[in-house]
Amino acid sequence: MEIKIDNKQYEKLLKLIYMGMWVVEAYDQGNDNYFTEVEQMIYSKSSEIANQNLIEFDEASNKYFPALNFDKDDIIIKYIDGYEENIFWDELIDRLTKRDMIKKHTLDGIQKMTQAQVFEYENEFIEKYEKEFQEKGIENLGII
Repeated sequence: MEIKIDNKQYEKLLKLIYMGMWVVEAYDQGNDNYFTEVEQMIYSKSSEIANQNLIEFDEASNKYFPALNFDKDDIIIKYIDGYEENIFWDELIDRLTKRDMIKKHTLDGIQKMTQAQVFEYENEFIEKYEKEFQEKGIENLGII
């Protein structure tokens, strides 16, 4: 397969790969993973574009890496910051909901519920936490 893209599209592809690998490597730090081969293949093509300072080759590891300031790009910052903000609140609400479901209904009780019942009870907690965090942020969070 051959895909033809111009320099601007290639730069967008590099940013997309960088952000995707940022998520993957947050889970699987420092290891080659399922996506490394494709990442390296795309990065290796950087010498064919006009703006060759986006990707660097490290001879010691025999790998390509984004240039030092690649992650300072406004688009990358915008999307990663947005992702982190959203995932923080989603995860916090999800974990608090699971905790409160078990407290209120017990694990055994939850396992006996229908999916519709679980969804209904979870939504009560989700809506409560979404409203609280939208209004107050983390102001009322604390350890007791």
